[in-house]
Amino acid sequence: MRSKLVFVTLLLLPNLAFAGGFESGENTAVANARGGTGVVSSTDSTALYFNPSLLAKSEGFHLTIDANFLNQNLTFNRNPLVTKLGTTTFDEIQNEKSFFPLPFLAASYDFNTDYFAMGLSVFGPHSYGNSCLTELVDGKCVSEDENAARHMLIGADLAIIYALLGAAVAIEAPGGSFFVGAGGGVAYQQITEMDLVVDQVYGSIGSPYNENPGFGGRMEIRDVTDLKPAYNFGLSYISDNGFRIGFSGRPSIDWNPDGQFEIQLPASIREFVTFSSNEMSIELKQAGSYRLGLGWFGGQHPTDLSKHRYDFEFNFVYEDWGKLDTFKATPDGDLILFEETRLPLNPVFQGKSYQDTFSMRVGGSYAISSLFTVHAGGFIETAAQTKAYTNADFVSWERYSGSLGLVYNVTHFLDLTLSYSHIFSPDRTVTNGEIYQQIPLSECTGPNYTAPACSKSGTPPGTPQNEGQWTTSSQVIGAGIKVHFK
Repeated sequence: MRSKLVFVTLLLLPNLAFAGGFESGENTAVANARGGTGVVSSTDSTALYFNPSLLAKSEGFHLTIDANFLNQNLTFNRNPLVTKLGTTTFDEIQNEKSFFPLPFLAASYDFNTDYFAMGLSVFGPHSYGNSCLTELVDGKCVSEDENAARHMLIGADLAIIYALLGAAVAIEAPGGSFFVGAGGGVAYQQITEMDLVVDQVYGSIGSPYNENPGFGGRMEIRDVTDLKPAYNFGLSYISDNGFRIGFSGRPSIDWNPDGQFEIQLPASIREFVTFSSNEMSIELKQAGSYRLGLGWFGGQHPTDLSKHRYDFEFNFVYEDWGKLDTFKATPDGDLILFEETRLPLNPVFQGKSYQDTFSMRVGGSYAISSLFTVHAGGFIETAAQTKAYTNADFVSWERYSGSLGLVYNVTHFLDLTLSYSHIFSPDRTVTNGEIYQQIPLSECTGPNYTAPACSKSGTPPGTPQNEGQWTTSSQVIGAGIKVHFK
């Protein structure tokens, strides 16, 4: 009986998709076409996102309604699992969900001045928020005990939304103008549902622990929400001869959301086990993003005297994901056995060991006629996940991207944009995995795992989950409408 009841020791596996470099590609259809650049070229309502100082460069009223559609391909072939119970082989898994919509809304107005403007923007991080790594039935991920990703993530539906109000001023300077701006507001996080499979741990509560893929159940983490203040800032210099330089930043956020969990226990133990509470809390960090941009603008637009015909832009982007070393989830309550015995549920720590990421982005535009402007670009980005910490919760390996786009100038006040980008990542083979199943009833507790109960000091209990072959790539299709009146 005890070996069956140890099944419920695997209560929480914290693999939320708020982690290193989880933003794949860039918001807005135009930036998607231009390799993710925008620090010195966004002189309309999108400036509040890329560089708030450039709001003061916008003229009149601007409204941007955009949506990028992100498709994430991910496959994992897990190595066979060998334990005292025998050898278990796993089928290849892949993300069964298709394109995930990423809307973007922004508006700005200059109040008929040449030196001041304000803007309002609502957007989310450019990331994949709805995945399924098992069978998809009627839009819902179905549990599979022997799914290769069951201890990482089999399904997720989550989102982060920013709402910012900002302003900027222009200051005349020798040979050009300086621009200063900032935005402030809130960031809202919501995890509608996250699904994974938990299974029995063979043997006693003491280590070592081994998986038993034939004995599993489904856990749902849901209704997790949090609200935090958010802000960004920007500085720019635009010379009279076409040279531009800019810097912008969006500081990190420490999330502390509360939510609920539920475990669908096997019928054989359901009547013996209850939980004193299904509440839980989570601690995680979302990195800040800092951008430096250089650009050159020249030529005369075929019809609009206020616009350049061509431009070239280079951006360097730094994200401080290295501050996120572990992920912590704390259940509120105890496990109750036979309605009388209480076993405390320890906080769960999962190692992330993220690294700061750097990306170099290039992009440009050329007005081929009074009606059409073409965009092109690309980027390279370093990995947030080391090979040993490769995980199914999000994809953040080395990335390489190429992109194209077209703007149709319908009238002097209406533009339509279409764009496409393809994001490549090299395949990975993980042989010394550091992603372990978590066991809250274990006396081998995190984040350091140095207790006497640990079979190997510094190593979590359980079995590595991520050893095998991984492949990934992404595609982004962007579409946007921009309305502008001077």
